[in-house]
Amino acid sequence: MKYHIHVHALITFGGVDDSGNWFWPKHKKKLAPYKKISNTYRDIFLEMVRAEIDKNNLKLLPDTEEVLDLVKTKRWNVRNAYPTADTQILERYLAGYINRIAISKSRLNYIAKTQKNDSYVNIIYKDYKNKPIGEAAQFAEKRVHPLIAINHFLRHVLPPYFQKSRYYGLHHHSTFKRLGDKLPDKIKRNNCTKTVKVPEHYRSTPN
Repeated sequence: MKYHIHVHALITFGGVDDSGNWFWPKHKKKLAPYKKISNTYRDIFLEMVRAEIDKNNLKLLPDTEEVLDLVKTKRWNVRNAYPTADTQILERYLAGYINRIAISKSRLNYIAKTQKNDSYVNIIYKDYKNKPIGEAAQFAEKRVHPLIAINHFLRHVLPPYFQKSRYYGLHHHSTFKRLGDKLPDKIKRNNCTKTVKVPEHYRSTPN
């Protein structure tokens, strides 16, 4: 319901060195302490922003440097969940973001203009702000002008040349092709599984 730019990322619990040898993290249940991950992400992110500015000689707004210096002093929220090797959990997590749009039709209700009231849109959303501790968030409604509702939706439309999902490191096919044989079986799906084409007479059977 608010302008909330963020990134979801799945990170392999471990990595390889320059020789292709695998290393597990020192901590059994997390990559690193929360504060360290947050600060490291913040520092690298701002470093890359400044590098892009210098590389492309971008024209900045008057207060850009002031904003960059300010966010450098803020605590960034980099939430990391408990690691898992269950690929079904990972697939369900990804499916919720990759295979859905900004908001479904069932959560939008357009009310046409009448003699007494202007037209508006009811947006049904999960009210996390007033969620009781230990309980699921209840649904609430927000009445907005139709143009505001359109603006909410268009915030989820990616800018030109952006991709919804990207793969890096071990998750990229070229890296996996080069190092796949050296990776522990624990972090790989069963690579003996084969796709089998079902004969037509089986596909057409009702049961």
